[in-house]
Amino acid sequence: MVALTLRAMPALSAARILRPERPRLADAHAAVAGITHPLPAWDALAARAVIPRTWVATMDRAFTDGPAECVIDPNRPGDTEFRVRVRTVSGRALTAMYGAKKLLERFDALNTNFGREAACEELGPEITTENPCPHPESVAACVALAADPDGILRAEALAREVVRRLAPKHRLLAIPPVWRVASRDGLTARWNREPEILREFPVLPPENDVVRGMRAKIRAELPGLPPEALRAELTRRLWSVFEPERPENPYEPLVALWALGYCLHASSKHGLVLGCPAL
Repeated sequence: MVALTLRAMPALSAARILRPERPRLADAHAAVAGITHPLPAWDALAARAVIPRTWVATMDRAFTDGPAECVIDPNRPGDTEFRVRVRTVSGRALTAMYGAKKLLERFDALNTNFGREAACEELGPEITTENPCPHPESVAACVALAADPDGILRAEALAREVVRRLAPKHRLLAIPPVWRVASRDGLTARWNREPEILREFPVLPPENDVVRGMRAKIRAELPGLPPEALRAELTRRLWSVFEPERPENPYEPLVALWALGYCLHASSKHGLVLGCPAL
């Protein structure tokens, strides 16, 4: 089914990035008219058959509102743990503790180059993914997802196919995806960091003439791509150069996901975070 989906995907272009078609937008708005809370809105969308009933009755997917604010408490001499505090877009307050040694090992480069704010950009999605919701965080988020139910299902299949091609037995294949609805700017990483699942299996060398030449070619052919989509297309085109023994290219479904109007926003051991642009 994913192979058919890949063949049916629109071509990648800057105009398609994070702009899904949303054929059921009018139906979704009508179903939630007068509703102000996301839970009854999600139920109403299922009752009106705008989304499948299984989206309400099962936990095949979860939702997060994403981190609006993330703070790593300053450590004091002798501390062995860092407290990381996150406030989500909807106002939920979440806290996680990280061992100081583990935190410094994971984020030393980010701390060195960008400071703790960059480390928070990594930790925020991890913490919110660990604490997902069974329904979207607002009525507007419900509508954004319900406006394209077929596209949402295809996006989930594409994300799973990315993981399957990277590692056929990866633990993330058994975990329901988590959807985050946010602005287009909010769904692109300010620090140009790939999701953890992609960093587990690096493909491109740090930099060489082949990479530079192909990047320049893509920029000329597809101007305006955000860095994440550009990197995905770059890796897709160079996969056979650097991974000649692996015929299944995981960056084909990843680029198809971008072309569909959604993205693989983040990942952690708790699941994949898929990005849906807000209305």
